[in-house]
Amino acid sequence: MTVATTRKPTADAKKAETERGDPMAALQSAGLDSLSWFGAPMLENMSTMGSEMLQFFADRIKEDMKTQHEILHCKTPREMLEVQTKFFQKAID
Repeated sequence: MTVATTRKPTADAKKAETERGDPMAALQSAGLDSLSWFGAPMLENMSTMGSEMLQFFADRIKEDMKTQHEILHCKTPREMLEVQTKFFQKAID
């Protein structure tokens, strides 16, 4: 009487199998299969939002540099106060 034995693959064997196999299988085995609902429209919207944020940051840095330049050229404290007030009002708007 012959008994068939089945060996369970070890964690290392599973890892090696997923590394050389399908990349999606590797992601699923890593527990990322719950992201399958994440479609192209969602990725496009995230990309758009990221672009808008970067544009906002770039605009703010330009304004900061412009304001620093204006402050350096102020001759009186009154002028500096006006420049700062204008800067903060534009930031709030």
